[in-house]
Amino acid sequence: MKDPTTPSEQFLFGENYLNGTGVEQNAAEAVRFYRLAAAQGYAPAQCNLGTCLINGTGVEKNAAEAVNFYRLAAAQGLAPAQYHLGICLDNGTGVEKNAAEAVRFYRLAAAQGYAPAQCNLGTCLINGTGVEKNAAEAVNFYRLAAAQGNAPAQYNLGVCLGNGTGVKKNAAEAVSFYRLAAAQGYAPAQYNLGVCLRNGTGVEKDSSQAILLFVLAYQSGQPYAKNAINAKKLSGSHFIQVDLRGNNTPLNAEQLLNIISSEDILKRISNNNSRLIGDLVSVSQSVLSGEDLSRIRDQLLTIPSLDEERSKSCLAITKILSEQDNPLHNNTTKIQQQPSHSPREAEVTTVSHKHKDHIETL
Repeated sequence: MKDPTTPSEQFLFGENYLNGTGVEQNAAEAVRFYRLAAAQGYAPAQCNLGTCLINGTGVEKNAAEAVNFYRLAAAQGLAPAQYHLGICLDNGTGVEKNAAEAVRFYRLAAAQGYAPAQCNLGTCLINGTGVEKNAAEAVNFYRLAAAQGNAPAQYNLGVCLGNGTGVKKNAAEAVSFYRLAAAQGYAPAQYNLGVCLRNGTGVEKDSSQAILLFVLAYQSGQPYAKNAINAKKLSGSHFIQVDLRGNNTPLNAEQLLNIISSEDILKRISNNNSRLIGDLVSVSQSVLSGEDLSRIRDQLLTIPSLDEERSKSCLAITKILSEQDNPLHNNTTKIQQQPSHSPREAEVTTVSHKHKDHIETL
C-alpha cells in the first residue's frame, strides 16, 4: 500500500498506528508518518512528534528535538504545542529554563481556551512564577479550566475556595470542586475531600467515605495520603493502619459492613490491591470480635463478580482471625491539610493522541 502524500492523511495514518486503529499498533510507524507530515509544516503532526520525542514513544527520547517541533507548531498558533512548550520552558526540559517565557506560552494557549494551559497559568499566578503574583486572576483561570472538566484546575480551585485565596472563603463550594476532581480519579482531590469528610469541613462528617478516599489516594501515590495511611508489615503480610478521625478511633463492625457492601467501592479498591478490604478490617481489629470478623468475611462472599479478589480479601481476614493473639500496633499519623497548589506537571507523561480536529494535547 502506497504511503499517503497529503500531510493531513499522513497525520491520520500516524494516529492509527499509534492507537492501533484499523492496523496493528506500531509506535515507530506512527513516528514515521508524523515526521512526513511535520516535514510539510503540519502543526498537529509537529506537536505529536514532539510528544513522542519527549516520551520516547516509537523513537529514542530527545527533548531538545521535541522542543524544536513544539516551537514550529506553536508558531502556527497550535494551543497544545504552546502549552507543551510552556511546560518544557517551565521545567528546563530540552531547553534552558525560563519561567517568564513559559508564562507567555501558557497565556497564548489559555487565550484559545485550552484548559491545561489555563490551569498552569493559574498556578504561575498563585506562586508568582515567571509573573507577578495575582491570586484573583489565578482563580479566574482555574474557573475557566474547571468548567471544561480539567481535574487539576477543579482541585486547585477547591484549594483557593477552602483557604480564601483570591476568592471569598467557601468550604462547601471547595468540597464541590474536590468532588468533581476526585470523581475523575485525581488523587490530591481524593485526599483533600477525605480530609473534609473526616473533619466535617464544608460537608457532613463521614468517616467511612473518608477512609475510602484516603485509600484511593494512597493507591495513586499521593504523598500526603501516606501520612494518613501508614503501611506496616505483619507476619509477612501488608496491612494498613489509618487515622480515621484524628483521634485513633477505629471503625466498628457496622461501618465496615456498610463499606464492603458497596460492590462499586469494592471493585474500585480491588482493581489495585486485592487485600485492601482485609487491610481495612485490620485497622479496626482491636474493637472487632471473632464473630464480627466472621460476619464481614461472610458479607464478602455474597458480593458477585469478584471471585478472585473477594477470595484474596477473605484470606486476609481469615489470617487476621488466626492471629488474634498478635494485634497490630496503633501507630498513626495526624492528617495534614494538603498545602495550596501541587506542582505543575513536571513533564508530558501520558498522551492519548485522540483529540478533536486531530490535535494532540495530553
